[in-house]
Order: sequence, then structure tokens, then C-alpha cells
Amino acid sequence: MRNAVNVNFCYIYRAKEVFESNEGKKLLEKWGIKGDYVGIGNVILGYGLPEGIKEAAPRKADYIIRI
Repeated sequence: MRNAVNVNFCYIYRAKEVFESNEGKKLLEKWGIKGDYVGIGNVILGYGLPEGIKEAAPRKADYIIRI
């Protein structure tokens, strides 16, 4: 009998910017994707920790600078 496995995911709304860059355009060409396509988002997938979600790390001091 197989153990149940949970797959976690995170949606990232940066595909448009990624595929408008020179590196992104090279990837599209490499993958044979041509036409008027626009990136919308990326999804990352992974297996979660068996013990569940861990607490967030403490925020870095002075990491955000507001001008």
C-alpha cells in the first residue's frame, strides 16, 4: 500500500516579465513556442514536509527601505 503524498504549490505572477526578457525569449525559442503568447504565471510544485508547514523565519532587520 502506498502512502498518501501531498504536493504543495505556489503560484508566481511573474511570467509576463520573465518571457519579455532576453533570456525568456531565448527559452521560448528553444521550446519552439512562437506566436502572440503572453506569460501569465508560473507554478512551482514540491513535496511538503511530513510535519507540516514550519513557522516563517524572523524578518531581517532593515531589509525593507522606504523612500
